[in-house]
Amino acid sequence: MSIIQWMSSVPAKATVDGNTGIITGVEAGNTTISYKVVENATDRVVAKGQQGITVQAAIVD
Repeated sequence: MSIIQWMSSVPAKATVDGNTGIITGVEAGNTTISYKVVENATDRVVAKGQQGITVQAAIVD
């Protein structure tokens, strides 16, 4: 069995739910969303990755 851990490098710009991976924009700017897959039994990282994202400012009518 493995677990996936999600992280945002700049939570002031975007947060990411550590369990679901759902990203929520906080304010305009850039951040990197990362994940890693860890085996429960051995605590070994079996996969990892990251992606830079840009959060756009909200458009208010």
